[in-house]
Order: sequence, then C-alpha cells, then structure tokens
Amino acid sequence: MPPSQPARPRPCPDDLTRPYWQAASQHRLIVMSCSSCGQFRHPPRSTCERCGSGRYRWEQLSGEGRVWSFVVDHRNLIAGFDGPYVVALVNPVETGDDVRIVSNVVGCAGGDVYVGMRVKITWEDVGDGLCLPQFTPADPLPGGGGLA
Repeated sequence: MPPSQPARPRPCPDDLTRPYWQAASQHRLIVMSCSSCGQFRHPPRSTCERCGSGRYRWEQLSGEGRVWSFVVDHRNLIAGFDGPYVVALVNPVETGDDVRIVSNVVGCAGGDVYVGMRVKITWEDVGDGLCLPQFTPADPLPGGGGLA
C-alpha cells in the first residue's frame, strides 16, 4: 500500500474572514474596504491601517491582477502540495498597492511566471464548499508556454 499523501492545509474561517470564504465558494473575489478612508485591506482585519477605523464594507473585485512577487517551490516545503508549484503575491488591479493576495499561479510552468505578469482568477474546489482563489496567465505565454 503506497504511503498516504498528507492533507493540504485548509483555511479556518472565523467571524472576520467568513464573508471572504463564503464569496469564494460562489467564485467571487471580495476584499475589505475602509468605510472611512477607502483603504483596501486584505487579509481581513478589524481596523484600518491608515485611519484606525473599524468600519468597513466588502468590495467585489474583477479577479484580474499582476504578479507582484513569487517563488517556485521545488522542495515541497508545505505538506500536501505537489511540486514544483508557484506561490505568488498577486496585486488586484482595483486596489492599487493596498492589497496583495497570497495564492498560486497555475496553468503554466514556474519558469514562465515573472514579476508584473498579468493574471486572472480561477477557482479550485477543494471540497466541503471551500474554493481557493488561484491565478492563471491572462496573456498567451511567449513560445506557447506549457506546464511543468
């Protein structure tokens, strides 16, 4: 019998993050926006970093963005992930520099990912109504790209 693969880590929604994960289960990307000064904030937190207000609203985003930074994990440092895989900070187009979403870039080889790359959201259903935001290249890759 082959050894079992460790389970991937799963988010644990709490009262503050539950709306984000509920929207994700509907394939919608939302982030908090301060009702007082308009600053976007992600991950969700109870007060605004800019003005200290506890008032906020949820804003729906398009799911388009750019890779701000990334790393290709070849060593499978996190149990449950098959490598190599790309962990990226994605800056949604609507949020200026306020938000960077930690996610994966999928649908291409790690060597095809670059800082500034345009990406668009896709969703990974991991069961029990939980969907994870992932990102794919928004433009054709030079030379056709391809999976690793």
